[in-house]
Amino acid sequence: LGDVYKRQVDAEITEWASQWNVYEWDVVNETLSNTLLQEILGYNQMAEWFNLAETNKVNPDADLFINEFQIVSAQFEPNDNVYEARRDTYFERIDRVIADNGPITGIGFQSRFKYGHIPPETVYARLEEYGARYPNLKLAGTEFEIKDEYDNAGNVVVAYGETLRAQMTAVSYTHLRAHET
Repeated sequence: LGDVYKRQVDAEITEWASQWNVYEWDVVNETLSNTLLQEILGYNQMAEWFNLAETNKVNPDADLFINEFQIVSAQFEPNDNVYEARRDTYFERIDRVIADNGPITGIGFQSRFKYGHIPPETVYARLEEYGARYPNLKLAGTEFEIKDEYDNAGNVVVAYGETLRAQMTAVSYTHLRAHET
């Protein structure tokens, strides 16, 4: 079964990379929660997927990214370890692609804020960690949104006013632009 999956995934990456003239592509997306293919095929396949994308991409200058959610926008509670646990696993995934010679050129951070206000200095410090650890990789914010959170009954649990949304948007873009390479 693994061989069937490998052929299918390889064929899809090859086809997709050769179809679109993009300037950056999330070759591997959400590796912290969507691990089924890696568990079946092996985590070394992530580097292989980057190599397939590199070999078949239309735009020779297109950057190849790994992308993940709830990293810079991970819940912020003093003394919890939600961010640290996600960060450490994301570091492992990125390090694995690099060690396996995957031509990764960037790290993506889905920037969906929905668990309350995260202090700007926290977002900046998180980006700084990645910039320091991976100075040769580009950093990019992806899928940006600031979303109210509702409970199962439809009641608002976290609400952002327009002023806070505007402030968070400005700060987030400023931080991300400051970390572009």
